[in-house]
Amino acid sequence: MLPEGYWAQHRPEQLTEEDYLAARWIAKPASLFNNYIPIMVAATYLFTTAERAKDMKQKPVYILNHASSKTTARSLTPTLDEVAAETARTGRKIYEGAGITANDLSFENMYDGFALFHQFHIEGLGYRGMKFGDALDFYQTDISIEGSNPILPSGGNIGSGRSRFWMHTDCTQQLQGLAGARTITGVKPEIAVSGGPMPLGGNFTVWSATPA
Repeated sequence: MLPEGYWAQHRPEQLTEEDYLAARWIAKPASLFNNYIPIMVAATYLFTTAERAKDMKQKPVYILNHASSKTTARSLTPTLDEVAAETARTGRKIYEGAGITANDLSFENMYDGFALFHQFHIEGLGYRGMKFGDALDFYQTDISIEGSNPILPSGGNIGSGRSRFWMHTDCTQQLQGLAGARTITGVKPEIAVSGGPMPLGGNFTVWSATPA
């Protein structure tokens, strides 16, 4: 988990499966631990050209693409079909703008401020060949940082607190080799994607360890 995050600083004890299953409901099917913790926090990033970045102290991380997506649902709550269509559209924008395919992703850090959102994002990306409805089965594979299918190594907004930037921070640190105990070892961190928040709209970035 991120050492700057809420859980690492204020609740460093291990969250067990029993704790999770026994948590009170907030709005079914989401329990207490399916929702982020409101916090006060800020982050700063330095952007420059690839040419100037070569001479800087820290290893640079390159942005291959930034994509935005926004669709208005027909009603107050979107249907599953609307969510699937929009996340698939977002995935196409992400890959086409970066000049990559889903197979090029080393890992992902898509939004999880509400745990229910994350699987919509990764299914839309087609992460590791996923199709819509595959997330539950996919979670039965090795999704740890030591496995071949790493999921959300940042700990996300649920693990670190509501900010929407932990995902971006982790992507840069993984690609720089600065992630510490969170370092992904099951695959080589080369290209990552992060962003959110909503399945029906947000901002997404493709990060790379190399310029192209």
